[in-house]
Amino acid sequence: MSIKSKIKQLKVLVTVMEENGLSELNMGGYHLKRGNTEAVNTIPRPRVNEVSIKKAVSEHEKEDLEKITSPMVGIVYLRSKPDQPSFVSTGQNVKKGQTVCLVEAMKTFNEIKASRDGKIVKILVKDGSMIEFGTPLFSIK
Repeated sequence: MSIKSKIKQLKVLVTVMEENGLSELNMGGYHLKRGNTEAVNTIPRPRVNEVSIKKAVSEHEKEDLEKITSPMVGIVYLRSKPDQPSFVSTGQNVKKGQTVCLVEAMKTFNEIKASRDGKIVKILVKDGSMIEFGTPLFSIK
């Protein structure tokens, strides 16, 4: 996970803390504690549902995702030959310009390349399936 992503996650968690009046939060490997509180609060605050915090973080993570889409109509191939491994797999880091799949259009195989450096989060198509222009092929973060 990049430093940018970690900072964004921390900002979301700090916002959740502020919106819910929390002075301390343990979640996802982070332990956040607000300092310089003005007064001690003796009235118990309602507990924040951890599910709502996770939802806020996961919604923010979705904003980080970018889709690699098909520039043409054709058949998508996730490997160069049936007996070869896939170009990429879920969780794999890719570099900008790296081939992630092939699209066959009019008997011509066209390489589809990663639009940026990142990590393949999800493969959105099946090998050998027919795709349209603009079909999302991969989610990359």
